[in-house]
Amino acid sequence: MEKNDTKNQATNCSVNITGNASGVQIQQNTSHSAQRQKINDNFNYNEVSEVLEEISKYESLFNDVFNQTAEQAKLALHNAKESTFNKENPSKIKGFLNILKDLSLKVSSSVIAKGIVELISKLSV
Repeated sequence: MEKNDTKNQATNCSVNITGNASGVQIQQNTSHSAQRQKINDNFNYNEVSEVLEEISKYESLFNDVFNQTAEQAKLALHNAKESTFNKENPSKIKGFLNILKDLSLKVSSSVIAKGIVELISKLSV
């Protein structure tokens, strides 16, 4: 946010970032400053695998939980499991997890969907 001293008003500014924006820091109202950033790129495939196995226990109920998007949820789960097993790029796995999480968020009345959201949210990914 910028402050205009002559009128004592604040001006809102926006920054739009598209694509891969990992490791980005933005610092406002500073000149000649430095920042250090520690990025933890250790992706815990075992942790993700355990969560996916827990979610898989409820896959037989996906048709009732997700209705019309059940097949999409199943596909996201299977793709996430396969990508995790093959230790593929973490961003690919995160994408599948986000699809599953987003589909679960749209099902507000399901305890199973809420559980899926909780499990995925607990991951350090």
